[in-house]
Amino acid sequence: MTSNDEQLQYYLSGIGTEKSCSFAVEDTLEISKEELRPKGGAILKQSSSSSKKSLSSNIRAIDDPKLYTTYASCNCDFSTGERKVVDFLNKSETDYLKLNTTSFNGYTIHESKQACFKLEFVNIASDLSLLCQRMQGSANALTEFFNNLKLSCNFSVPQTEKIEAFEQDQELEMDDDDDSWFSDTDKEDGDFGDLEMDSLKYLDLSYDDTVMQNWLEDLQDSSPDEIENTLLLMCFNINKNLKQFQEVSKQLVKVLLDIIQQNNVSLPIAQSATQILSVLKTNGYVFNNEEWAILCKCLLTWSPAGQRKPSFDVPVPVSNNIQNIVSTLIASVLVTLPQNLLNMVEQVKASTQNDNVKANLTLQK
Repeated sequence: MTSNDEQLQYYLSGIGTEKSCSFAVEDTLEISKEELRPKGGAILKQSSSSSKKSLSSNIRAIDDPKLYTTYASCNCDFSTGERKVVDFLNKSETDYLKLNTTSFNGYTIHESKQACFKLEFVNIASDLSLLCQRMQGSANALTEFFNNLKLSCNFSVPQTEKIEAFEQDQELEMDDDDDSWFSDTDKEDGDFGDLEMDSLKYLDLSYDDTVMQNWLEDLQDSSPDEIENTLLLMCFNINKNLKQFQEVSKQLVKVLLDIIQQNNVSLPIAQSATQILSVLKTNGYVFNNEEWAILCKCLLTWSPAGQRKPSFDVPVPVSNNIQNIVSTLIASVLVTLPQNLLNMVEQVKASTQNDNVKANLTLQK
């Protein structure tokens, strides 16, 4: 079997028993080899020999771990490792789809970047390991996610990786020493010493009136990847530039609602768009009946009641984050919704496993 065939088989493994929370999907995916080619990876390795007997018979064996880049030891059995990973995904509010007992698809969004990943428990030389493959998106975002997962699950770093990290730290320290003579002068003048580094991450749209208009044009005439990048950037910067967003709110809301109605919209696009809509609503924007209808349909689509199967474009068809955002919006007008929209709301309420969403969609007596 060729390497590409093995990669295709890897991504198709487990399809047919997918679960997102309690949402089961039983359809087979039709995905090309090119679409499923992995774009990066990491391995969490467990060296505990005592866990070998407890490994699930469904766990796939990997012969060549050198195909993957990062290792971390779990030192626990399969059931403990799975519980730790699931707990981390839930506590970090990561949207994921459980394909079977050993693997997950998911999305992580960090600031203005996102990554779609696949986690899979495997056997490497009879030891339990966890593969983390980047299916699409930012390697930096996935690195941040993976580091947080290791820390939360108390997974340790192998000695070889510790040496590489030490060498990188030494290089950074040398660079800092070379540049240190700049720091005294800068701090004396107060040029940079009083600035909070956090504020430097955000754009200041007050300096350029054309940025917002360019964004609106990009959202209407760009590829899905470009639209996704633009929306992530807008979502990350809206609270620091609320005035500029409000000045174009009518046009922006129309564009965003048009986007979330399209077929096969990615999770990061839908989540960023609904988050922007939520901020605008919180700060005074009033949706009309047609706009509320689109939001109710969006809520239904991203809930288990939407009954969508995973695909390459939508590997995670149910999103607790989007349900939370949109149900919070709808809660404010629940008593005034027409019956056809209330029927959608009831379908979502009956299917979701999210207690916050259930509460948002419950009429208060």
